[in-house]
Amino acid sequence: SGHAPYDLLHKILFDLFVDSAISQKILPDVMHGRQASVQGDFRKADGSLVPVALRAVGLPLMGKRFIQSVVRDISSETRLEKLLLEKDREIAALKTKLENMK
Repeated sequence: SGHAPYDLLHKILFDLFVDSAISQKILPDVMHGRQASVQGDFRKADGSLVPVALRAVGLPLMGKRFIQSVVRDISSETRLEKLLLEKDREIAALKTKLENMK
């Protein structure tokens, strides 16, 4: 993320996401003890964005509820998905072209 570990201790995870509604998407599930997953864009320290997958679960600890979450960079998967869609479009266009030649 480019954020210093100490700086992250004083931030709310959801504030690092571009979509401020991320918290509303997972909190209802997490507060009821269910695991929640969501994807979104994460703002790095330099201001650049990276697509991430967030998984979270609510945990009771010492009489309080905490949220444990894992944020994973999915930029490679996103790039591959875009490339596959592009190739699918190219193949469809070639099929159409071949059918028109018959």
